[in-house]
Amino acid sequence: MTISPDFNSEIYEYSVNIQANEITKLDIEAIPNREDVNIEITGNENLEIGKNIIEIKLKAEGEETITYRINVEKIDGSELGNNLFSIYLIVLIIVLIFCFFINFKKTK
Repeated sequence: MTISPDFNSEIYEYSVNIQANEITKLDIEAIPNREDVNIEITGNENLEIGKNIIEIKLKAEGEETITYRINVEKIDGSELGNNLFSIYLIVLIIVLIFCFFINFKKTK
């Protein structure tokens, strides 16, 4: 699992794909660069199959709230398995066509 783009305090929106049904939340370690900053994380509980949005809000007294957003796409493990099976079948068909073509040229 890799977040994209790499974290930069000037970038406020990120994306990550997770491919496991067992994951119900991300392990987020939000460390403020100042002691007077309060951090609130929402949307990180019970991640469901499909799109999820996690927001990390930073607020210091007398300043605007800064919100970082992580768009989490949770892919069902069975869906991933079906996609891999489909790719396997396509590769198998291509190999069979290639072998048939080689045999066909040899017999001419």
